[in-house]
Amino acid sequence: NELPLSILERKKSPFPKTYDPVYTELVCNLLENELNTNELMSYYFDYKLIKELIESRGDTFKLPWFGQLMKGPQLIAYLYQFSRWTRKYSIIPE
Repeated sequence: NELPLSILERKKSPFPKTYDPVYTELVCNLLENELNTNELMSYYFDYKLIKELIESRGDTFKLPWFGQLMKGPQLIAYLYQFSRWTRKYSIIPE
């Protein structure tokens, strides 16, 4: 099977689309739950700063990071993914 030309030739779009307030709210809620239940998050990161980032919905993080146009919502999603990774692989700091 071949991809339709409408898909093959469509304009590139970023993923995830993080400027949607619903997306931001969802990742903030996910990270807040992880922060409250995964003690490793406080080991690797400053609890107070992450809490401030969540409460501001990413607005306190203005500069792009990781060489791309990634801002607060992407950082929140990244931190959530990191937390889930530490759980999945039972990471124990030495």
